[in-house]
Amino acid sequence: MYLESKVIVYGFRNIETQQVYIGYKPAGKAHYISSSGNEDFWRDYSQGLLRQHILFIGNGYDEKDSQTAEALEWFALDYAFKILGKNKMYNSHNNAHKKHESLLTSEIKSVVVDWIEFRSVGIVLENSYQKHRERVQAIVDRIKESFYTVEKVSLSKVSKFGFNQVRCEQYIPSHVNEIAQRIKEKPDNYEKNVEPIIAVVGKDITILDGNNTARALQKVLGITEAPVIFINETEFGETEEVRASCYNLFGLIMNKEPEKVRVKNSDSDIKRQMQLLLDNEGLDLTKPIHVDRARKVVEDFFLHSVIPTKQKLNGLWKSFMTDFKKGQSEKYRQNMKVYDDTFLHRYCWDKYESKDVAVIHAKMCKTEYAQVLGYICRRMKNVGVDKGAIVLHYTSPYEYLKFNNEEWLEDLKSTVNHIGLDITIEVLPVFNE
Repeated sequence: MYLESKVIVYGFRNIETQQVYIGYKPAGKAHYISSSGNEDFWRDYSQGLLRQHILFIGNGYDEKDSQTAEALEWFALDYAFKILGKNKMYNSHNNAHKKHESLLTSEIKSVVVDWIEFRSVGIVLENSYQKHRERVQAIVDRIKESFYTVEKVSLSKVSKFGFNQVRCEQYIPSHVNEIAQRIKEKPDNYEKNVEPIIAVVGKDITILDGNNTARALQKVLGITEAPVIFINETEFGETEEVRASCYNLFGLIMNKEPEKVRVKNSDSDIKRQMQLLLDNEGLDLTKPIHVDRARKVVEDFFLHSVIPTKQKLNGLWKSFMTDFKKGQSEKYRQNMKVYDDTFLHRYCWDKYESKDVAVIHAKMCKTEYAQVLGYICRRMKNVGVDKGAIVLHYTSPYEYLKFNNEEWLEDLKSTVNHIGLDITIEVLPVFNE
């Protein structure tokens, strides 16, 4: 494995509480998770609440890289305890080695700082799902080449199998009826009208492809067995997390084109799997810095293996983001504070103008290209004072979605500082507490 020979500094972040664990993985440990002795860490890990991010990768058999990783673990823990506080750390204390800190460049340290400060997701491995795609495609090819034995299994046994359905619906009644009708028309040769059920075998047996077929066979009198291909779970990956992703990818690939009596993936099916994939990656689309990473993850996972062209992928991604923004807009609308002119005038007077500070209030969208700077400068001139204040507020969910990354707000602040004006910039609370 690629990462087995690498020395790694990594961070886990709880997707609900934002609690953090920082650690160091030496070379030669392919399935290493963590050396944490914190019971809360392992409880949250087992519940799927932790997402791992890579903060440094080095050659595990190079002494300098190993020493750099050890020093960076110390720096990361030191910074995290100072910024986040002990109550936000799964680590009980900083037990790393500081002695090689001189090896740390500002570029190496900035990766850690940006991750702790929620400005990045750490080091992004190029095409992180390439191996998933290769692994699953190899299984699909072996199925097409009749590598696996098709076994006759009683329907009573098949009915007890679990299922891993990538579509929005567990099964499609109309499709089940269509398969059943084909079988009824040629019951003596029904196996030519359906493809074998594909089931993965591990601790339990789970259907990955063929849920509709299994139900259709049960609707036809006289049919007591189903054609089944069993595949050992180890073919899908070394860990549960890898296997879970590969199971979904396998189901999507098997349904990407209509073959025999099949229903191809709908756009809703694929968008649902996009959301599940991004949830699993711990990516938050309300954070602009996560959106580009999310787009790359989706491309790595779906392009060519499930979605045939980049044009089709771009269309689905645009639709997916539109659906997301509509959902966010409605959520924000229900909890967003609305400030009327009466409140704003009173607030500005009480806090600023009554103290001889010129003030204007404006929508957050007016920070774009520092438009509000002209308003306050003119106000300061008109009232003859050298001190000013800008009170900003959001007026709609759309405005919040567009401007909450604070890019233009920070630009406004830096412009005021550059000119050297004595102007306070205040943003009113967005949501009701």
